[in-house]
Amino acid sequence: MSLKKRMLIFIGVPVLLTVIILAFVSYQYSKSLLLKESERNMQVEAAKYASDVETILAKELAYIEILKQNIERKIPSDQELKATLSYLTEKMKIVKSFYMGFEDGHYLDGEGWQPETGFDARKRPWYQNALGKGDVVLSDPYYDIASNQAVVTFSVEIKSGNKRIGVLAVDLLLQDIRTLIDRVQIEETGKAEIINQDGYFVAHNLYKVEENVYEVENGTLRPLAEKLMTNIGRSFEYRFNNENYLFVPQKIGSTDWLLILWVPKDEVLASSTGLGIFMLIIGLAAVLLIAVIIYVIAMSVVKPIAQLSNDIQAMAEYDFSSSGQSSLTVYSKKKDEIGRIAQSLIRVKSTIREAMTGVNDVASRVSASSEELSATSEQASRSADNIARAFEDISQGAVSQAEDMQRGAEAMDVMEGALRENIQVVSDLNAIIQEVFKANENGKIAITELVEVTERSGQAAGNVKEVIEYTNTSA
Repeated sequence: MSLKKRMLIFIGVPVLLTVIILAFVSYQYSKSLLLKESERNMQVEAAKYASDVETILAKELAYIEILKQNIERKIPSDQELKATLSYLTEKMKIVKSFYMGFEDGHYLDGEGWQPETGFDARKRPWYQNALGKGDVVLSDPYYDIASNQAVVTFSVEIKSGNKRIGVLAVDLLLQDIRTLIDRVQIEETGKAEIINQDGYFVAHNLYKVEENVYEVENGTLRPLAEKLMTNIGRSFEYRFNNENYLFVPQKIGSTDWLLILWVPKDEVLASSTGLGIFMLIIGLAAVLLIAVIIYVIAMSVVKPIAQLSNDIQAMAEYDFSSSGQSSLTVYSKKKDEIGRIAQSLIRVKSTIREAMTGVNDVASRVSASSEELSATSEQASRSADNIARAFEDISQGAVSQAEDMQRGAEAMDVMEGALRENIQVVSDLNAIIQEVFKANENGKIAITELVEVTERSGQAAGNVKEVIEYTNTSA
């Protein structure tokens, strides 16, 4: 595998995987933060809308509390009380009617409604619910029989000392609250609704009052209702009709009402989806940019190394030439590690080239010395041949002297002259041998052999001389 591929695999792939993992983790973390922020916003909005509903109710509760105190402080006549009830009924926009039932069974209505004969206020739910409670009691929502409007009743027990006088009540129209709730919009389709803790709908865009969340949809909403009752003030996720929803139930003031905000989770995360697409685009752009950067870096490293490798291969093939345009010269101008490598290779090439030049010079000198030694050896060989021929002549002369005693004396003289010449030749040969030793130590072997030959020649000459002396003595 080439260096470029290894760099792209072992550097590029981990970096790209790191970027992808970071982008994915960032997206998931951003998604989680967005979901939590949306839940907090929904909790804030739920508290706000609950406060708005409480404000609507608080005004009516204030009137009924004040009227209760006035009646208990001084019990008015039926005429005075009816006038007050009628005034409040006309003045209060969201009030259908102020009315009061008495312990003796008679009834006063601020709207002017006259009950039928036999009507007994003490038997009405609004009357009975307030008995013994002390505080204002809120009824379940219902439809008023006369107007067929959705209402709730606030009722409170009226006492004078320890004696019960009756129960004061007000029917509150739910239309304004319904209008307020209908205007609530969470994301695209998210809505608000109000139920009480018994499960009855107070304001809902699908279900009517007097319908119960535990019973509608064949009871399929019961698990959701139970979860709403146990997570007041907290957001939670619930899956319904194959879709996940976020719910935030919020208690409304001192009532038993719950204001519920809900929204499909996908709508909450829609902005995170856009964020995810944006991060994906940014991530892909980053990956592409990093890939280009890694490729450029890899090429900036691999290309010089490849060219320097070619130069080293050329050096391995005994090419130590250099030029101003070579890659070594070009990269040696860099200030990084590549430049230092190129500079080192230039020095190596220069050192090897100088060493090879020196070797050539030494080889030339050795060759010259070898030729000189060869010439000396040839000369020594010729001298040895001359000596051998001289020895042969001496032998022939000795035989002739033995055969001819008379010519022995003459031969003796001749031999003495030959010996003198031989001595001179030996002296010359010794001088030549000394020169050979000085020329080159490699000629020592040849010279040594030549000396040995010379010594044997001297011994032969001595032997010849002894023979001659012996011959003369014998003669």
